[in-house]
Amino acid sequence: KLDELGIKYAYSEYPGGHTWPVWRHDLYLFAQKLF
Repeated sequence: KLDELGIKYAYSEYPGGHTWPVWRHDLYLFAQKLF
């Protein structure tokens, strides 16, 4: 849907489902974009 609307986004996959290592990895990448 975002592609259809022309909205830019970043997509990443990390194996492990909803486990702490996955959240930590995603938080690390997200925090870099904030600061």
